Formats: sequence, structure tokens, C-alpha cells
Amino acid sequence: MQFVASEALVAYNSDELLDLAAPADACTSIGREPYDDGYFTGQFETWSSCGGTDAAMVIVAAYPPDGSYGVLVVVQVVTDADLEALDQILRSFMVQ
Repeated sequence: MQFVASEALVAYNSDELLDLAAPADACTSIGREPYDDGYFTGQFETWSSCGGTDAAMVIVAAYPPDGSYGVLVVVQVVTDADLEALDQILRSFMVQ
């Protein structure tokens, strides 16, 4: 899991952030969808078949209501436990 929060990310919209954060491994994009956890809004993209394996990756690019900074959340998913961790991460990440 990687988490980045920065004022510098407001220079990009969520599509651009997802483009920048796209995995370098040979992965297949399943597509982008809106992201809204009740505080952060933006988009997320799910990647599958990373590195020729069953591994997946989920990337979230989002902003708080005031748009003062952006966040990127990147989670590699290999097992069911990783999916549970992803759910917990998305339910609980916050910037102080």
C-alpha cells in the first residue's frame, strides 16, 4: 500500500493523476469509476493481470471538499486478505 497526500497534486485532475500512477508492470485496466467516500471525491482505477499473474492493483486519485490537496492511494491485491485490507484502507484513510 502506498499513500501520498500533497498540495502539489492539485496541479492535476484525477484522470491525470491516474495516468501518472499507472503501474509500470504489464497490467490490464478494468476501467475508471467515480470515487466518493463521503469526504474525498475523485476516481479510482482497477488493474488486473499485473506482471502476467493474478495480481491486481487499485489506485484512487481524490481530493477533499476544499480541493487544497490531492491524495493517491495505491493498493496491490494478491489475496482475499488484500481485498479486506483495501476495504479497510478506503474506509479509514485521512489526512491530518
